Formats: sequence, C-alpha cells, structure tokens
Amino acid sequence: MDAEGSLHSHQRRGDIGITPSLSASARTMSISELRREIFQLVDRKESGKKTLLALAVTCKSFTGPALDLLWRELDSFAPLIRCLPPSLWKLDKLELQFQRAMTCDDWSIFCKYNHRVHSLHMKASPCGVSTKILIVLGYPPFSLPLLPNLMSLTWDAHSGTFPYIRSFVTQTLTTLNIHARYEFKFGPSEQSILSFIPTLCPSVSHFHFQDDAGLGDTSIALQWWSHLISVTAGNISDAAILHLSKLPSLRVLDLGLHPTPITADTQQLLQDNRFCALQELGVTCGTCLAPVD
Repeated sequence: MDAEGSLHSHQRRGDIGITPSLSASARTMSISELRREIFQLVDRKESGKKTLLALAVTCKSFTGPALDLLWRELDSFAPLIRCLPPSLWKLDKLELQFQRAMTCDDWSIFCKYNHRVHSLHMKASPCGVSTKILIVLGYPPFSLPLLPNLMSLTWDAHSGTFPYIRSFVTQTLTTLNIHARYEFKFGPSEQSILSFIPTLCPSVSHFHFQDDAGLGDTSIALQWWSHLISVTAGNISDAAILHLSKLPSLRVLDLGLHPTPITADTQQLLQDNRFCALQELGVTCGTCLAPVD
C-alpha cells in the first residue's frame, strides 16, 4: 500500500472511534439553509415575532436569521427610529422628532437593521416620522437609498413628505404603491418627482397609484417601465396607453380615461394585437366604473 493509501486507511480507522460532539438537532441547526427554513416556519405562527425575538438573543448563530425575519416587513418606518438611542428621538404629538444631532454611532446602529428591510409601508400617521427626520435621513454617511434591499414600498403621500420618497426607492424595488390623499395637492414639483421616479427604480413590475384628488398624472412614469405586470393608475395619456398595450408582461390593468376621446390614430394602433397577455381590465371614466372581462 502506498503512503497516500496508508494515510487514508489510518484516517478511516480513527474516524470509527470518534463520537460526535453535537447532537443531531444541534447539527441540524448548524446548517444555515435548514435554520432559515425553520425560522420561516416559526415566523408564520401567531406568536412568531415573540419567538424570533427570543431566538435572536439565544446565541450568535441565531441572531442574523432571526433579525432578518423580524425586520423583513415593516408597516411603519417608526421602528427604525425607535431602535436608535432614546436620547436621539422623542414622541411629540403622535410624531417622532429628533432632539439632538445624529452621530456616527447612531448611523452604525441604523445600519445594523436597514439592509434587512424588504417591505415598507410609509404611513402618514399616527406615530409617524416628522419631515425633519426625513430631511436628516436624506443625507446619510453612505450612498442612498436608505434601505438598499427594499423590494416593496407603499407610500401614503401627504403634504411635505412626498419629495423624500427618492431616499427609499431602490434598483431592486419591484412593487410601488402610492396613495395621494385628498389633502395632498400635486403641484409642478410633485408631478416632476412622480414622472421621473422610475429612473431610480427601473425594476418595478407592480405599480399602483391612487390619487384621491385626481390631480396626479402617471403617464410619463408608466412609459419608463418595461416589465410591468399589474398597474393601477388614474387618467393617463394616449401615449401611456399605447406603451402599456405593447408590454408582453402586463396581466392586470385598472386605469382612468380622460373625458376627451382617444384619438383615431391611437384607436387604430390599438387594433393590432395589443394587450396580448392581459387577464384583468378595469376602466374608469368620470364617475362610471366599467369592468371588462
């Protein structure tokens, strides 16, 4: 037997007498893929969040995957502010405010959690985040966006906050929902932001826009996206309708039509095998809703 074979034979004989130092369950939990699957099952339980929080402080190997699930979906931006030192913020009239300047240590804490957020609902109130906080967060000691792995963003737009949406949209964003409430009026500045948001989030495939006052126009924005699957919009232009009609990915469309009829040229173009993959269509004109099978 050569030297290499002798060494392997010795290793096999030695392995026979080795007693595993870890139990089967411990070895299972040491496999990252299995650990992630188990934690996801825990997260689906009614008390999943509390259990994940307990797991996060149990041992170092549990901390990362548990925190990933705890922070994955946020129905408010407030938790990211509340995780910062209490000396930094205060609650004033149902709105979070900063009471001192942010430091590098504060940003370091923020960066422990921001990359874990994949879905965010930016609510207007209650216990919302003040505009001044959004201004500060718009100038981080790193490149925007604030939440680099964000994939779904729902933004309840109200006066003063809409311009800060640019700090949150990402290259990885696939779902963008914007709700402009009655008290929020679209002026030229807000319309410009809305029109060119797609340049910051080109991967959006689900876009839903609700404008209570009916003043916002998504026509330009829609023409930037080429992989849309579902769209809800207000009144849009003929050019936007033609763009949507050519998308092979579009499955669901709910839109409004201007009071003026579609031009004859547009109607002619729409005859040529358009909306080839569309499965659901809803059209609103004035106060009449006409769902189409």
